[in-house]
Amino acid sequence: MTQQEFTNLTNTEVTGAEFEVINAMYMCNDNMDKQQFCKLFVKMDLFGHVANVVNLKVDLIEAQRRAAKSDEYYTAYCNTQKAEQDLHAEFDIMQDRALKAEKDVESYKAWWMSECDKNTKLTKRLETIKSIIEM
Repeated sequence: MTQQEFTNLTNTEVTGAEFEVINAMYMCNDNMDKQQFCKLFVKMDLFGHVANVVNLKVDLIEAQRRAAKSDEYYTAYCNTQKAEQDLHAEFDIMQDRALKAEKDVESYKAWWMSECDKNTKLTKRLETIKSIIEM
């Protein structure tokens, strides 16, 4: 059945969205012809119900759009959280490297002081030996 046929048989104008619902109802009804279906449709005053179905479809589409947007926000949030975790992990690694470098510097400083102390002792010995030789 076409939208124009429905309009002629019911003397009622409907929107394209409403006719989609009406036509789906008609197509599910194998036992009635167009005239019978339209007569029963008017008798049962199903126009309000069809409008409700159309509104529900619109609401469903809006809910699906919002759900998709929520998924996008959630994904972005998760990505932000992951980036923050990665940043903290990188910071921890750099902090560990800095502490190791600090320990290495302290170890090198201790070694250098030890070498300087050895050098000072050797220098004093050498001076002692020189003074003994010069006597």
